[in-house]
Order: sequence, then C-alpha cells, then structure tokens
Amino acid sequence: GTGLFDFGQVDGKYPKALLQHAQGLDAQEGRIVVADTYNNALRLYDTGTKTLSTIKLPKDALAEPGDVMHLNGKLFVADSTHNRITVVDEKAGTAEPLALHMAK
Repeated sequence: GTGLFDFGQVDGKYPKALLQHAQGLDAQEGRIVVADTYNNALRLYDTGTKTLSTIKLPKDALAEPGDVMHLNGKLFVADSTHNRITVVDEKAGTAEPLALHMAK
C-alpha cells in the first residue's frame, strides 16, 4: 500500500500488490516468504520479477500466521490463532500441524 489504511490481499507488482499486517519473513535466494497475518496467508515476493503472490494452501490452513522459517524444503509457520506450528509443503500445497513426540 501507499498509506496506513491501504491494505488487502492483492497479488502483483507494486503499487498494485497489497499485504495486510505483514509480520515475520524468511529470506531465501531470490525470494522472501512473508507471514501476512490478518490475511491468514503466506505471501511470496520474487526478488527477480518484483512480484508478490499468495502461496496456495487449503482453506483455513492458517490462522493469523505470525512468523515463518524455511528448513529442509518446508516452511515452519507460527500459526498464532491455531496455537501451533504448522508445516507447509509448498510443492504439495499442504499445511499440517507439527507432530511432537514426547520421550517417556
């Protein structure tokens, strides 16, 4: 956006592209993944084409994502309102809660 109240979820190039309350980000070679909190989405900024897009995920996969980290080919998302870490596989288009196994 161009001002405090210019926000939304629009893919494209600046000034058309819009985010809403972007919080965490993860920079990788040629791309930046952004936790777009109030859009309940992960957004991808391609530094080569200077284009913002939305990572396609199942409906309601994320609820107010606050941060994101790329590790071993997956995205680990602080999925705030779901109170969990969600593991996103961009290639498969999946988002699953991180499974924790407690040792006895």
